[in-house]
Amino acid sequence: MVEIDPTTLDVRLFRLGLESAQRALREMDDEHVPANLRDIARRSGRLPPPLATRLLVELDGSDWLREEALAFWPGLDPDELTGAQKPSYLFLRRPPGWEEELRQLTQVSAEKESGRAALKLATDLGRANRRIELLEAELEKASLRAAEAEGAAAQRLKDQAERFRRSRRETQVEIKRLRQEVVELGEQLTGLAEAMNRAQQELSRLRERRPSPSPPRPRAKGAWEVRAPAELARHLDDLMIGGLIEPLLPAERLPGEAPPTSPERLKMPPPLRPDRAESLSWLIEQPQLIVVAIDGWNAAHLLASPPTTAERDRVVEAARRVLRMSRGRRRVLVFFDSSLAEAEYNLEIEVRYVASADEELVGMAASHPPTVVVSSDRLVRERAEAKGALGLWSEALIDWLPA
Repeated sequence: MVEIDPTTLDVRLFRLGLESAQRALREMDDEHVPANLRDIARRSGRLPPPLATRLLVELDGSDWLREEALAFWPGLDPDELTGAQKPSYLFLRRPPGWEEELRQLTQVSAEKESGRAALKLATDLGRANRRIELLEAELEKASLRAAEAEGAAAQRLKDQAERFRRSRRETQVEIKRLRQEVVELGEQLTGLAEAMNRAQQELSRLRERRPSPSPPRPRAKGAWEVRAPAELARHLDDLMIGGLIEPLLPAERLPGEAPPTSPERLKMPPPLRPDRAESLSWLIEQPQLIVVAIDGWNAAHLLASPPTTAERDRVVEAARRVLRMSRGRRRVLVFFDSSLAEAEYNLEIEVRYVASADEELVGMAASHPPTVVVSSDRLVRERAEAKGALGLWSEALIDWLPA
């Protein structure tokens, strides 16, 4: 005789018998339902494996409960049992030899289940292998793309480095050329200063020969004597802007000859406003010689308050940009209030540190060429305009700068 342990049985084989037992429990009065099966009696639908195993154990130990389950098995025909009905029927009815027959059915079911599991595992394994092959192919493609991208990036870096080296060489050549030009211009300025100094000395000598109502005064040091090239350049600009002939030969003007007339005063077209950037764009397009005087700290305060040397340098760069972009000739000066009372010169613009930038700006308004005074100080603009200058706001200059 083969002993059957219900806890080791596959409850799926006894689904029909367990459903009959559930129906029987639901139809019983509460007091007739075993205490440990009342939760099962209240459930509907298929039991989970733990509860199904507990009910199977109770059926194994209770002849009465097995009979009740058989009584609530609808349509049961012991002479024509199906494959799904036979395990539950053998377990509930228990005819002679049922243990061995049930063991064989269980073994066959286990073998079938093992076959199905093996087939499923084989199927899953085949899918996994195909997925691995696809992933390996994608990985190979990705590796090729990565290698191509690395090669392209390396080539781009190489080309960019070559461009940088070429640009650096060209810049060094240009710097060397410009330095040579500066040296040549310095030499030319020195030669011009010497020639002008000799002309002034000759002019003084000629003047000394003229009869004079008063004793001649000692000759002051010539304007062209012993000066640095940058200072000579500034002095030459002052003479050219102020009228070169009049200061050097004042006595040579013919009797009754009128002094040179001043050029027409600059006037900005009505649609333009002096506080907007378009006024600077209009200014750089003017073809004539123009003096541009800028209130340095006034403009720097629009960049940062209080301004630092960084804002000061940016205002100086704005003045240099006005000079470089202008269509006509420009003399550009930037005045900063300072106790230094000195000036910085280069071959482009003049940066002056003065006791009163306002007074210097108003003084520049009387220059011979047309003058533009750039300041946000209304009083300074009005005083300069009264002397014939055109007044622009510092806001226009700052807004005109690139971001």
